[in-house]
Amino acid sequence: MNLNDVAVLLVVGYFAVTGLTFLIRPDAVAFYDVAAKGAAGRTEIRCYYGALALGLGAFVGYLGVNDLGREALVGVLMIASSILAVRVVGAFVDRGWSERYTRTAVPTEIGFVIALGVVVAVGA
Repeated sequence: MNLNDVAVLLVVGYFAVTGLTFLIRPDAVAFYDVAAKGAAGRTEIRCYYGALALGLGAFVGYLGVNDLGREALVGVLMIASSILAVRVVGAFVDRGWSERYTRTAVPTEIGFVIALGVVVAVGA
């Protein structure tokens, strides 16, 4: 097992936990200052926070099992970098820097993008 394999396992685990959390408890999205106002909202959270995370995790796992772990990690790095960029721009546009979640998410996502970038650059 090499560094890429370990990173793929960690990414799959993250997506699995995140996906299952929102499938089972869509109201957990309140941590992000988002609220489902009704049945359709809870279903939407289950779909986009839950099912999408599970699908991405499954795809990353599939690629990893088929010796395409580095490619899977490059894809996750692209997604994570896009999320970080939009979060930073959005925090300025929406004046959200004072929000607890933003102050937690931005440094966490910066660390994740850097770590994943190192794994992609060095891992084998």
